[in-house]
Amino acid sequence: MAREKDDSMDALLKKMNYKLGPIVVLGAPKEFGPILDGWKAEVEVLQKLPAAGNEKKAVFILVFTASKAEVMSKIPSLAAGIGPSTVFWVAFPKKTSPKYSSDINRDVLWKLMEPLGFSPNRNVAIDEDWSALRFAVKGRV
Repeated sequence: MAREKDDSMDALLKKMNYKLGPIVVLGAPKEFGPILDGWKAEVEVLQKLPAAGNEKKAVFILVFTASKAEVMSKIPSLAAGIGPSTVFWVAFPKKTSPKYSSDINRDVLWKLMEPLGFSPNRNVAIDEDWSALRFAVKGRV
């Protein structure tokens, strides 16, 4: 069960506007494991979206993507589970990352997400390799 947010809450979660409730993290790279372990000590972390009708709703979703193809294969299937109050982030490799090469960046991601019904509203650095762009359902920005 998720604990209430307190002063020990991870700085990255604070930066990413996490409030309360289950967190869904999809496609996280192996090196993100220690961060996830820290989050699991604070909140409930799920590896998939709760099934439709499940009382457990995802209030915070973080999806890691490394290519346009990945965005187009992952995001449309998630769209139905993303409500107006969901904090929804899409992470992508930084151009300066020594570990990852990618055909997406903030601007490309923005253009890919708009036709899917999302508007960007915030960009944060996760670490030296990853950035994340927060999206809202269009009309709620």
